[in-house]
Amino acid sequence: MNWLAWQGFSVLGIVLAHHIPTEWGLGFAGTLALMGLTGTLLVDRATWVAGAVAACAALAAYALPLKLNILVAIAAAVAIGLVMDHLAPASRMLAQRKEL
Repeated sequence: MNWLAWQGFSVLGIVLAHHIPTEWGLGFAGTLALMGLTGTLLVDRATWVAGAVAACAALAAYALPLKLNILVAIAAAVAIGLVMDHLAPASRMLAQRKEL
């Protein structure tokens, strides 16, 4: 199944590469590669929330110079991830107590 998915997306990339303007450059290809890697890392609620917060922060800070919006997005995602990770054990313990 993994091989079929790999081959399918490789062929899709080759076919679609003809329609992507060359002016978009390697930055576009790098973004697509990172999106593919990010998709495999979104495994639970905390990572989905951190990803959404990072996307919103990057868009909100887009006007910053030197692409500092990326730094803002990383900081926001790490902060919300740490908060969710800190709060998760407490909510799990409450759920376990209610079951008893």
